[in-house]
Amino acid sequence: MADTAQTPHERETADPMEWRFQDIGSVLYKRRWMVAASFLFCAGIVAAYTLTGIPIYQAQAQLMLADKSAIVTFEGSEDKPDDHRGYLETQYRLLQSRSLARRVVDELDLWNAEGFKPGNPASGGKFGFIKRWIGMDVASPASVNRAVSPVEVGGVKETFVQSAVLDRLLSNLTIAPVRDTRIIEVKYESPDPQLAARIVNALTNTYIKQDVEVRSKASKEALVWLDQQLTEQRRRVEDSEIALQNYREQKNSLSLEAGQNIVIQRLGALNSAVTQAKTDLIAVEGLYRQLAAGQKDRNALDTLPAIRSNSMVQEIRNRLANLQRERMQLAPSLGAKHPEMVRLDTAIAAAERELTAEVAKTVESVRQEYLAAVARERELTAALDKQKASALALNRQGIEYNVLLRTVESNREIYESLLQRANQTAVSSALKGSNIEVVDAAEVPRYPVRPNTRTNLLVGLLVSAVLAIGSAFVAEALDNRIRTPAAVRNSLGIPLLGMVPYVTKRSMKGKSLLLQSGVPAPYAEAFRALRTNILASSGAAQGRTLLVTSAAPGDGKSMVAANLAVAIGRMGSRVLVVDADLRRPMLHELFASPQRPGLSDVLTGARKPSEAIADTRCPGVWLLAAGTGLSNPSEQLGSKRFKEFLDKLSDSFDWVIVDSPPVMAVTDPAVLSNMVSGVLFVVNARQTQQRVAQVALDRLETAGASFAGAILNAVTLDRDHYYNTSYYLPFYGEYISKKQSA
Repeated sequence: MADTAQTPHERETADPMEWRFQDIGSVLYKRRWMVAASFLFCAGIVAAYTLTGIPIYQAQAQLMLADKSAIVTFEGSEDKPDDHRGYLETQYRLLQSRSLARRVVDELDLWNAEGFKPGNPASGGKFGFIKRWIGMDVASPASVNRAVSPVEVGGVKETFVQSAVLDRLLSNLTIAPVRDTRIIEVKYESPDPQLAARIVNALTNTYIKQDVEVRSKASKEALVWLDQQLTEQRRRVEDSEIALQNYREQKNSLSLEAGQNIVIQRLGALNSAVTQAKTDLIAVEGLYRQLAAGQKDRNALDTLPAIRSNSMVQEIRNRLANLQRERMQLAPSLGAKHPEMVRLDTAIAAAERELTAEVAKTVESVRQEYLAAVARERELTAALDKQKASALALNRQGIEYNVLLRTVESNREIYESLLQRANQTAVSSALKGSNIEVVDAAEVPRYPVRPNTRTNLLVGLLVSAVLAIGSAFVAEALDNRIRTPAAVRNSLGIPLLGMVPYVTKRSMKGKSLLLQSGVPAPYAEAFRALRTNILASSGAAQGRTLLVTSAAPGDGKSMVAANLAVAIGRMGSRVLVVDADLRRPMLHELFASPQRPGLSDVLTGARKPSEAIADTRCPGVWLLAAGTGLSNPSEQLGSKRFKEFLDKLSDSFDWVIVDSPPVMAVTDPAVLSNMVSGVLFVVNARQTQQRVAQVALDRLETAGASFAGAILNAVTLDRDHYYNTSYYLPFYGEYISKKQSA
């Protein structure tokens, strides 16, 4: 018979089995218990979560970041609208800040409120059900007792309990900006609907108050400084008026006309210039002090006109906001070390440095202007002093009088300027409000947002079904056993001669699986079909020798060899079964014959073949048992003497069936494979792995074996519909049983 085996490369590149619709149904039927268990497990978890979960309510409010114009405006006191996205991103972060949450907790006194206490069943957050189910509570009383010392968080010392309360509030808080608008949705979830509404309203109100405080902080600091300057300037005005009055009383002088003396005219001009310089100096100094004070608080600095009117600062802020928004969009899908994230972090850091540098330039520009005003005031004061000396030389009395008079007028002008500035600042500070408005305040929710019993159960059932079905196909894909005829053809590349059904020992009630022992009809018919296929493939030639082997122990090769011999013997042929498994012989037990004398005794010359070959109770079947064990079975079986012995047996018997050890266990099958006409490779559908079988065939091919075909053993015909045997075998077995009973 020609060798039909494929090369190892052909077996590895063979086309996979084509799946049909009935194949899918067969897989699901075969894995039905796994599918049912997976479905019940997943559905049970969903049902337990849905039916035992605490109802969670969600309160919601809407805020609008609107442009608000002041009722009364003064020159230099207007704020430009915040139209850049960096400002919006800042507000989102402020709403989620820990400091704002702490103020809300203080205002509502939530430190000991129900639902916020560590260890409270309702304080588990969105995953409280899972934490309670596995017995985990990160804020349990035991954990609180282990960490009672305060720790510093964001510059504020917090105890473990306080930190847990703030974390719980922030974990249930959601800030959702509405796309392409200035509206922000503030949401909070809690088992208590009234508490959820109170927290949302308290958060929005506190946030607006905090915004007003930040905006008015710089103005208040400037107002304090102006009040100090007013007090000092008022004292100077009083001192100068007293000095002028004393001079009048002492010198009995009258006021002199400026046109009478050119020196006095110059003195007046310088005096006016000095007065203007001092006024300008005070104005510049006030602006500089505001900038210096605002450098400590970025939010306060952003509200100053000098900063807000700087186009370069606004351009950098817009660019920084775009980079931050791009990073927020990519952060959920990319890791922190992703090149794109690293590039964005570098660009953000550079933009922040550039923004800081530009703000510093603005502050430095105002500082230089302030220093220039100081220098000009000093220069004019020095010129005025020099002019005073000249004037004194000409007309000391008139000059002194005019100096005192001008000093009084100058001090009065400075005082009035400071008073007007202070009044404007006070009114502007009082009128300065927040540009944040509450569009919709939070109302007490009437229905919980979760768990949604109907939706959860429907989705849970659907997901459970998908997972259960998927688990069946995953298990089928991971099952590397050769379980089907198509798998034998595709994986091994040798023809399939027949399938042997799986028969349990319990069904045989202790009987042997030998055909003579009253085996089930499908089992016996399987060997008849195997016999027919072997005879058809060989052409019923005489002197046929077959080697029966398998990849690993337990595949059922010995049972197949014995029953095949019985099936061929029933057709009138003379069959000799040779037990060449000298390490673990089994055939003598199956045929209830003595183990010795046997093959080993023949190979050593201790017995003649006629003395070792025994007649079995099966018609036409003789047995050559293994005999006494040998220390070197591979060398004996591979000897020339054994080859000649097999040839002589072919002269006396129609069929010689040799049962050899497993291929992966010893080298005996490889030695015997080139001494026989064909090799029958037994595959156990319940345990033979595809890779192991392929390696075993590779070893036999290397030894020059000629394959007669494969036999798929231990097939569960009544369960594994995948084999397409359920369409005829049950009916066929029933037909055979009825025929035999008749």
